[in-house]
Amino acid sequence: MSIVTDVVDAVLQVILFGLIPLFWWLATARKKTCFFRWIGLQRPALSDRRRFYCFFIGVTAAFCGLGLILIPLLVDMDILAASRFAGKGTAALVPAIFYAFIQTGLSEELLFRGFLGKRLSSRFGFATGNTLQAAVFGILHGVMFQGSGALAAVTLVILTGAVGWCMGYMNEKLANGSIVPSWVVHGISNFVTALAVMF
Repeated sequence: MSIVTDVVDAVLQVILFGLIPLFWWLATARKKTCFFRWIGLQRPALSDRRRFYCFFIGVTAAFCGLGLILIPLLVDMDILAASRFAGKGTAALVPAIFYAFIQTGLSEELLFRGFLGKRLSSRFGFATGNTLQAAVFGILHGVMFQGSGALAAVTLVILTGAVGWCMGYMNEKLANGSIVPSWVVHGISNFVTALAVMF
């Protein structure tokens, strides 16, 4: 396991997942606002801190529970991306951090909540747009695990879709459109899953 390779892989995935939003912004919004604000990569502005933190903790616990309890019951753990850290102990800490927070957390939040959720919400309204981005998020996770059987795939579509909806709600309604909260939740969840297989 090479740390340099893991860092390069993480950065390349962020670039790859960021290209569609970047090209869309260049074609439609570059004269209106900066890319980072448009995609939601900005400091969260919290109007109700208590409500935000309660929601943040709840979504983080749900996402971690999904990764630690339900996914192992539904699928073969060897097919998870985090399985590459299995049994590696502390030697895998830095690669697991890059995997969790950059490769998957940042790249998926840029694409799903930052790009897809915001564009769909601006077109169809928040309720429909957030539901659509969450459905796509859930379906893609279900497709990744379709080899585990229809019941496992459908369950994962519903559960990851629900988490995706909650993260979109948290960003847009509690953090003034910032994707940083869902990025942190996503990273924590994936890191906790990686830690569980490392030791």
